[in-house]
Amino acid sequence: MTQTPNTAHPEHLFIVTGSSRGLGAALVAQLLQPGHTVLGMARHQHAGLQAQSPASGVALTQWPVDLAEPLQPAERLAEWLSTFDVS
Repeated sequence: MTQTPNTAHPEHLFIVTGSSRGLGAALVAQLLQPGHTVLGMARHQHAGLQAQSPASGVALTQWPVDLAEPLQPAERLAEWLSTFDVS
């Protein structure tokens, strides 16, 4: 999978596992603040959080992944992180 380079330079980047419910979902909800870029990883996406994202001005990305099989998510994460301008 090829991704277009992300020219964004996020002020703060957060990666939250277990983001579809419980503490993970609560943490993502608190992180939906301007200047934040949030990646949520869980077996299922959280529709409510995705709906809140545009109103808060936050770039929320959710990946449906099973971290019991960590190799593919780790490779995808490395590729995703490489798209950010860190200069």
